[in-house]
Amino acid sequence: MDPDGCGGGIGEATETTPEAIAATVDRIKKAGFNIVFLETVWQGYTIYPSKAARSAGIEDQRPGMKGFDPLKVWIDTAHARGLEPHAWTHTFFVGSDTAENPGPGPILRAHPEWAAVEREDVGAGAPRPSSQEKGHYFVDPAIPAARQFIASVFQELMNDHAVDGLHLDCIRYPVSLPCDRSPGKDRGRFAYRRMPGLGMRQRDAAQRVTP
Repeated sequence: MDPDGCGGGIGEATETTPEAIAATVDRIKKAGFNIVFLETVWQGYTIYPSKAARSAGIEDQRPGMKGFDPLKVWIDTAHARGLEPHAWTHTFFVGSDTAENPGPGPILRAHPEWAAVEREDVGAGAPRPSSQEKGHYFVDPAIPAARQFIASVFQELMNDHAVDGLHLDCIRYPVSLPCDRSPGKDRGRFAYRRMPGLGMRQRDAAQRVTP
């Protein structure tokens, strides 16, 4: 990455033709930026055709962008103009009720068992949005299969496309207040109890002791 880089963030990519992508890159270049931060994995959809998604039974590209590889066009067009294209990704945030395709998104539609579930929503069946981040859906990173799928998408992205950087956004659980609502609290405590050595109460007491 250029140490003197000046980034031009695209946010959600809406360009659906090579000509539209070229026009946007020209505007970024003209504005004096030399790095393009492009939303490449957006609410569970990749903007490029994803073999990793297809093999997991998940829709393999964002609707409206099918028929070509927009990411490749962005990369080739940016490089031709001396710009660095960087892939910006949603990591565990995978759907929104206000998106162009509203709901839990393609990942949770295919694998609802991967959803991050707040305590009051346990047993609800279908994925539910966060109560604090209204309308937003997350996968649970404590589920190994969910982690493995997300890692496979990022590995594919880096192996198959000559991006100059990968940026991981939303690499977290949704905001959960009070903390008892957190999808990760029970899993974390369960894993903590299974650690060898001190029991839960003994560990908690030991942490309160000041040496």
